[in-house]
Amino acid sequence: MACLSNRFTTLQRLCMFGAIAAPALSLGACSPDRGRFPSLAIRPAERAFGQAQAAPANPAPANPAPLPTDASLPQRLAAIEGRAREADSRFAALVPEATRAVARAQGTASSGETWNLAQVALARLESARSETAIALADLDQMATKAEITAVDQPGPDAATIVAARDAVAARVAQQDAVLARIKG
Repeated sequence: MACLSNRFTTLQRLCMFGAIAAPALSLGACSPDRGRFPSLAIRPAERAFGQAQAAPANPAPANPAPLPTDASLPQRLAAIEGRAREADSRFAALVPEATRAVARAQGTASSGETWNLAQVALARLESARSETAIALADLDQMATKAEITAVDQPGPDAATIVAARDAVAARVAQQDAVLARIKG
């Protein structure tokens, strides 16, 4: 019987606590500041000690206009080689920034800001390299078609395309070597 009276007093205590706490909790829900939240603006301390810098704007290269289907072989080759040269120029322009960023990140934590900036610089460099590789893929496709056609109708087209492909492949190989050197 003592056990039942002990439980009853605990139940009584919980009811009393609920009777006292319920009005206090409901008053908090009626607060006039309920819709106001702290500002997310930069605070003076964040301005004074902030180290983050905005990433430099890097405009995305415009997608090349597709060549008309009636373009001659020299026109198509010139357009693809031009895309490869432009991508190679972008790559060469990004190499110094990536080299400096990776050098600064040597020995830092892999989650630190310096390491992240190095990863972004490397990603930009690899993006420029991929644009050159896309031009190489286009030339590979043209060379394959020309070599298949040359079986039935031998001509100078296949040799011209292969020469252009080899020149762009050399650019891609140079870019790969630069990336390997920077990454260490």
